[in-house]
Amino acid sequence: MTVGRSMVTRFTTCKYKTVEIADITPSKSFFKPGESIYIEIELVNSSAKMAYVILGISVLWLDKQMHLEECNMYLMPGEHKKLLFDFPPKRKKFLGCGVDAILKDQNGIILDTKSTAFDILEDWTLAPRYGFLCDFNKSETDTEERIKSLKNLHINCIQFYDWMYRHHDLIPSSEEYIDALGEKLSDCTLRQKNSWNPRNIEIMCGRKLSINTLRRKIKEVKRYGMGAIAYGAVYGAEEEFVKEHPNWALYTNNGRVFSLEDLIFIMNISRECGWHGHILKEFVKAIKEFDFDGIHLDQYGFPRIAYSHLGNKKQLVNMSKLFYEFITDCKKILLRIKSNVKIIFNAVNGWPLDTLANSDQDAVYIEVWPPHDTYQSLKELISRARIFAPDKQIILAAYMSIFNDVNNTQLSAAERATLLTFSSIHANGAFHLLLGEKNCVITDGYYPAYIRLRSDFVKVFQCYWDFIVRYENLLFDYRLKDVSLYVSGGIDDEIKIIDYPYSSIAKPNTIWVIYREMPRYKVLSLINFLSILNTQWNTLRVEKVESICNIKVEAIIQEKVKKILFTSPDFGPKPKSLDFQLFKGKKGEGIKFEVPILNCWDMIIFELDQ
Repeated sequence: MTVGRSMVTRFTTCKYKTVEIADITPSKSFFKPGESIYIEIELVNSSAKMAYVILGISVLWLDKQMHLEECNMYLMPGEHKKLLFDFPPKRKKFLGCGVDAILKDQNGIILDTKSTAFDILEDWTLAPRYGFLCDFNKSETDTEERIKSLKNLHINCIQFYDWMYRHHDLIPSSEEYIDALGEKLSDCTLRQKNSWNPRNIEIMCGRKLSINTLRRKIKEVKRYGMGAIAYGAVYGAEEEFVKEHPNWALYTNNGRVFSLEDLIFIMNISRECGWHGHILKEFVKAIKEFDFDGIHLDQYGFPRIAYSHLGNKKQLVNMSKLFYEFITDCKKILLRIKSNVKIIFNAVNGWPLDTLANSDQDAVYIEVWPPHDTYQSLKELISRARIFAPDKQIILAAYMSIFNDVNNTQLSAAERATLLTFSSIHANGAFHLLLGEKNCVITDGYYPAYIRLRSDFVKVFQCYWDFIVRYENLLFDYRLKDVSLYVSGGIDDEIKIIDYPYSSIAKPNTIWVIYREMPRYKVLSLINFLSILNTQWNTLRVEKVESICNIKVEAIIQEKVKKILFTSPDFGPKPKSLDFQLFKGKKGEGIKFEVPILNCWDMIIFELDQ
């Protein structure tokens, strides 16, 4: 252990009511196999007396202790002491652990406790906790603070959204430049016929960017081990480019160029078209110029079929096939300049997953739009992606637009909705793109229109991010198979909740049962929909929510159960062992146990004796 200040040798007794653990966090977004693990801890003595304290640090995988350390120290009156604990490196390639700190006085009385989590990953794509950055203004002075806030929430890969000069001409020629969309919308005619949110248009029009700020943010992101991914539209170009290359565009059946609000025009990405080579060269320049770690390939969900005018010949093209070829070529050319380059492609609303899921992309990324409006539809998107790409992680960009129009009295309802959506996505084994900048959430497809979260809610949300890191092996292991529909709430009711309505399909006024299994473990997630009136994930949860206690569960598990662990992001991260009793059922011997409490999301882990 490395201690921030030298030990003090005199001692005065005090009541320690103002001695606490102010913060605990890993030093990086994740650690590589064999890399030393560092945990930063800050202690505060806000009393007027010196305090003698004992700080204990334990590292756990589930309930198994991997490391235990204790140190004694004095804290001067008013002192903020920063400590750095280092743990021996682990050779694991995919491991999530919890870190629990306990602060005691000389008599062993607990003064404070706090927890965090860290993971060891061979590559961040094994657990892609995707965030965003979109502010690149010259006047930004808090870059380090912004990136550190994302690191503290365990974000390990960052999409640099709309960083470029133009969609077809990525690299700025001057230090300061104007947002491409904002410059176009300075045209009053275009602004008047545009259907976008007026607030978004106002943000676009006032958006100035700086190369120096962009470089500074990339550097900070890499300092914490995060992947820096550059946004790039695969087929987007401004009007002036289309006028120079009209045959490179894609057309509707009545001869009009496809476009997004007459601002971004859609180009032909086929290998035969000059656009294909042009935009790939732009991506190469972006990697070389700014040392990005990969490209986030965007599309707009349309067109699925379009007309090419190459060689003045009108011909139908299938975009799914062209996307696959484009991803292949993009990965191939970028690997020539960076050996570990990453590609993420936006399968808008799940299209075209069947074609692209097993392409050369490094994760399956789905931007969620209607009609995928319910918690169940989120699960169905995840399940569909898993079928086509069983060995890739899944990211859902599910934007919480409810924050756009809430007043102060409705904020808690928006926050509750966010927790339920976050829980629904992660309990089903996917990741949620949501957070960026400093404690901000994306509320629609234009990221600079983000909304900043309340500091009190950030503390609650931190527990959820800690939770998915700590238990990532029981949430995101590729071997996990969802068997919920076959074992709970149907004709084969092997998982029963007594006294409360439940279902393996997300329904109002039920406990949602999500049951997944892999060798040695079965994982039961319970999500509390008991008080909700509908299952729309992007709806204010204005209903009164109360925790329920002592939930009786009966389970038929053919394997011998060694132990049952209960954990929840709502009630402290450490797992608690649950007592259980055996009973005889028609399908064999079962177990009975009680879940102590459920507020939003609980996870029950069955460790099997094998």
